[in-house]
Amino acid sequence: MGLPPGLTAQPVTIPASMTDGCLIIQAAAGARPAAAPVRVVARAKVKGLNGQTRTIEHRVQPLQELYMGGGGRNVWPVETQIAQVVSRDDIATVRVSPASISLKPGEQVTLNVEVVRRPNCQDRVTLDVKLRHLGSVYGNTLPPGLTLVEAGSKTSLAPGESSGRIILKAAPDAKPVEGVSIAVVAFVSIDFVVKRPYASAPIPTTIVAPAIANR
Repeated sequence: MGLPPGLTAQPVTIPASMTDGCLIIQAAAGARPAAAPVRVVARAKVKGLNGQTRTIEHRVQPLQELYMGGGGRNVWPVETQIAQVVSRDDIATVRVSPASISLKPGEQVTLNVEVVRRPNCQDRVTLDVKLRHLGSVYGNTLPPGLTLVEAGSKTSLAPGESSGRIILKAAPDAKPVEGVSIAVVAFVSIDFVVKRPYASAPIPTTIVAPAIANR
């Protein structure tokens, strides 16, 4: 990827049933300010018409939201993507418990979220498990059949508040998946249309196959 010193990211495997993946870039506690252009590359093994397996590789296309005259918004491809370690930010870390989850179809689980604020951050914080903005979803790494339950979840934290919760439920017909990485993201608004995201560590998520009744 070409990450600057102090930043790391673990490779992510996207199951055949999904199109989105959750790639989390993490900064070490003692990381010093730095910046560098990065490239994300996707690789897959496919079987050709001759029956032989080969590896294909594509560079992931970065996108940037642009604000147009009159209040319109568009998403445009960009050539240069930057990863940066900054000296000041709003959120120190987003802690989630449990660190991994496993559900059967029809079950639900509660993720307890603690947002550790920097001393200067007393703004409202919004929690989510999708990357969405103003009604549009730009990324959804939840396995198919796994959804956020709004009733009972606490996703809006008042100024100075630090504790929230996310309730996830697997549909009765949810298909089995193993170890899919998701994350809880804390959003801090800069103004009406711009907000800054802070992600938790990856949360391995499994939906187990239902037990087959004995005959």
